[in-house]
Amino acid sequence: MKWLDSIPEEWGKLHKTDKSAVTLTRTGPNQIQIVAPDPFALILLTPQIKRETRIGSDRSTTANVPVGSLELIPDQADLFARWRTPKENILSCFGSDRLRNLAGVEFETDEFELRPLSPGRIDKTALALARLMREEILRGNDSSNLLYLDSLNVALWLHLLRNHSSIRKTTYNSLAGGFSARAWRTVDDYMRSHLADTIPIETLASLARLSVSHFSRAFRQTTGKSPHQYLIDLRVERAELLIRADDLPLAEIWRICGFGSQSHMTSLIRERLHTTPTKIRRGEI
Repeated sequence: MKWLDSIPEEWGKLHKTDKSAVTLTRTGPNQIQIVAPDPFALILLTPQIKRETRIGSDRSTTANVPVGSLELIPDQADLFARWRTPKENILSCFGSDRLRNLAGVEFETDEFELRPLSPGRIDKTALALARLMREEILRGNDSSNLLYLDSLNVALWLHLLRNHSSIRKTTYNSLAGGFSARAWRTVDDYMRSHLADTIPIETLASLARLSVSHFSRAFRQTTGKSPHQYLIDLRVERAELLIRADDLPLAEIWRICGFGSQSHMTSLIRERLHTTPTKIRRGEI
């Protein structure tokens, strides 16, 4: 997804996950023209007066667009946009191959067309997800944040496939209970052995042989937590064991356990265990 590097860095930091990316864009009046090899979506977090857009067409449209307006750009579509007032938005990109795979897992077809919306059309679900992304980005960037961002991004693109594509599936199989013992053991073992990695939710769903949405429900039914929350608990648990062993420096432990920094590890240990790495190492708890 190197094409994303063409977006000016000063507009906002790019948070790349597995074949997808999210950025919180903040910029003054400007314009951009791009042909992207991957589909992407723009959710406006500020209103725009006389925003000019052209998506896969020779004709530009100028409109006043409110907060929550969704712009959906299919892969290989030519996009031109010009804005005359300061703008804040979430830009979400999802790799074409990964999106087809997601559609195949969730809807049993990888053949679909994304359908761009008319200018100024609000999508409340996309806006809610965009606000969660914004909140997470502003908290900082570490591997656990990336897992949560990736989960939000998957949820967004599932929503876009269901509501703004040629896929028309209105009934979904429901999963009443949690995982089977074998499926849970497979998922849990994988998470424990990949603490230092960013784990796409599709990978976990594939291990459990479930669709992404069914996996998320089954995970919460089994553990009472989201995958993101459970992963943090696993990292804290592993960190505590390594700190007590007194064989490795703290600067190495936070990397092994997948925290974003040593201070991030300390913060989560204090939050979860009500103590600090130093006190654990000294045997004070």
